[in-house]
Amino acid sequence: MSRYYLDRDPGAGRFTMSFGGLYPDRTVPVLNQTIRVCHHCNGGWMATLEDRVKPALIAMSGGDGLIVGPDGQRVLAQWLLKNAIVRELTTAQGSPLRVSTHDQRKLVARRRIPDGWRVGIAAYEGPGPHLAHTFSGVKQYVSDDGQRGGKAILHTLRFERFVGQVLVHSMLEPPNLANLLGGPPYAVEIPQLEPVTWPPPATLTPASMATVREFGPTPAYGGIWT
Repeated sequence: MSRYYLDRDPGAGRFTMSFGGLYPDRTVPVLNQTIRVCHHCNGGWMATLEDRVKPALIAMSGGDGLIVGPDGQRVLAQWLLKNAIVRELTTAQGSPLRVSTHDQRKLVARRRIPDGWRVGIAAYEGPGPHLAHTFSGVKQYVSDDGQRGGKAILHTLRFERFVGQVLVHSMLEPPNLANLLGGPPYAVEIPQLEPVTWPPPATLTPASMATVREFGPTPAYGGIWT
């Protein structure tokens, strides 16, 4: 997808990462932002996923209208999950932004969505780099008895007009995450059984990006989020 943008744009493609305030933002040439991936993954399930998602993603990033059925939604969700994991692993070893577990990442490689992980899509119209990835603040789950549980983090990937969000957590039994993703009216949670019309009824604006980065209020459930 980065080659698609570089080929059609005379300027240098740029990729911007924001690290939830933990590290300075970083902007690099698009094709230079990578991590070491084994040949089996890079030339296997990842390559297959890129090929399958490319036609729909190009249309969605260009603002074209289309109907995305359940199968297409699953492909989009899997692509966003893959990107969230790859970007998570670009952070330093031991970084608090590394939230997913090894077993959860294995599920993603098998084209499954870990229990309690959630994916949403929205549209965005405004200036900015072709590709941008933002981490929200890491949420540490604390039970009623004060025991620390797992962590959760929200990834936002903006690909021109297409915005994808992935809520990742490391808990074996995820907390109630209702309303953390999909609260704003412009968000569409995927995958679902019904077709999704793209673009959503309302689109985001530059002024909305602060909301998109956190994507909803801090929840207060059976435990405490700090």
